[in-house]
Amino acid sequence: SESSQLEGMILEAIEKSRTGGLVVEGTSGSTGIALATLCAARGHSCLLVLPDDQAVEKQRILRSLGAVVYEVPTAAISNPKHYVNLGRRAAQIARDKFEIP
Repeated sequence: SESSQLEGMILEAIEKSRTGGLVVEGTSGSTGIALATLCAARGHSCLLVLPDDQAVEKQRILRSLGAVVYEVPTAAISNPKHYVNLGRRAAQIARDKFEIP
């Protein structure tokens, strides 16, 4: 299920954190690269939900910065499975289930 996949990605990200901090974002652009860079510098983990129409090079950059990348099919913003909506959902799960502020 989608929730199980999100939880697995959240756990993977939490395990990478040196500070216990976790940043979650739905992104298709440079915001994700900026967040991954900041998280790497500060020791936090970074979980980025990215649409599958993004360049492979962007995914490589994000992963090389230590981000956990959750790739999802492209969908309309009104769709609950849109990358921004899934990013919000992942952040909510991290707060509720894993008590990450």
